[in-house]
Amino acid sequence: QYVVHLPARFDPAERLPLLIDLGDFGELARDRQTASELGPLSDQQGFVLVTAQADGATAQWNVTSAKGRPDDVAFLRAIVEQLDKRLCIDPARISITGMGNGAQMAGAFVCQASDLVSAVVMVAGSATTQPCRVSERLAVLITVFDDDTVLPPTGGFGPGLQAALGPAQGVLAGGLPDPPSAEASVAAWAQ
Repeated sequence: QYVVHLPARFDPAERLPLLIDLGDFGELARDRQTASELGPLSDQQGFVLVTAQADGATAQWNVTSAKGRPDDVAFLRAIVEQLDKRLCIDPARISITGMGNGAQMAGAFVCQASDLVSAVVMVAGSATTQPCRVSERLAVLITVFDDDTVLPPTGGFGPGLQAALGPAQGVLAGGLPDPPSAEASVAAWAQ
């Protein structure tokens, strides 16, 4: 599922930038749209905003492309293709952002679809430990919080995740590996 926000001064003949915003684990698209407060920025800056949510009862992004789970890379590619047909999207100005598990998915998407994306912003989460080779140059911003108890900047899963969901082992379907530290993520993206 996804929600589209068109900027206040939308002109269907003008090529517009696209920002895809991915919600955190369990976050619905409409809730994410409200929490992110990106709608007013879309109106001010003139970009199309798409807020997407992961499939399934728990709305968890399949960042490892695990078999037997939704193909979220294909889902996000399909969103871009559908919007390009219906709206006038500038293919050189497509960006993706996410929070927590959504940030992990944003990083994973860029690793597999760098031909579509020019920038990625990962908030309170970063790419998985999967190897990542991008085909195009892109801007990368990783934001972490020193006091994050779910995905701490030192890497791994924090006690906040365990408190909310139980032991991290096996809680996240698809066998998500321990997230890397912020330092390791920055080093990997810099290569």
